Amino acid sequence: MVNNPNIVEFDNVPELALKYPNKICILSDEELDKIEVNNFVKISPGNEMIWVKVATISGEVLTGRIIHNTFFPRVHKLYYESIVTFTKKNVYAISLTFGG
Repeated sequence: MVNNPNIVEFDNVPELALKYPNKICILSDEELDKIEVNNFVKISPGNEMIWVKVATISGEVLTGRIIHNTFFPRVHKLYYESIVTFTKKNVYAISLTFGG
């Protein structure tokens, strides 16, 4: 767990897939390496899935903006249009478009 209350810790998808192999599928390294700026990725702080529009990519680190209202905004201080930084290991899904 992160000690700083202002830093959000997102799910480590590969670790969770090992723990729950029949419930969580991980993306391949090849799929994760194809993420581009303006793609949409799904991440989670543990209690809900959040779609983020990718703004920057630097190696394994991505930054983007949340593109919808969150269900539990006060829990993690994550709101519509919040800017978040995360890594490729935090990504559950990738989409070129977002219709939600």
